[in-house]
Amino acid sequence: MKGNVYVINYHSNTVSTINGSSDKKVSNDIPVGKNPYDIEVSPTDKIYVANHDNGTVSVINGRNNTELGKDIPEEKVLII
Repeated sequence: MKGNVYVINYHSNTVSTINGSSDKKVSNDIPVGKNPYDIEVSPTDKIYVANHDNGTVSVINGRNNTELGKDIPEEKVLII
């Protein structure tokens, strides 16, 4: 995860992982919910993606760039 850049792809419902040093794609695009529009990276190597059209948050494991389980409904997410 260190040095990676995460880019949301609104119309393809995915997140791309780019190596910040080489500007090359690190892995295949990661599928997320419908129309992702915001992304946050936590210090615990998790990437949180807010999905507009289905009102969910996808969680990505930043160590291996895979989605963790099912999307979480936004009303169950506590923002601090």
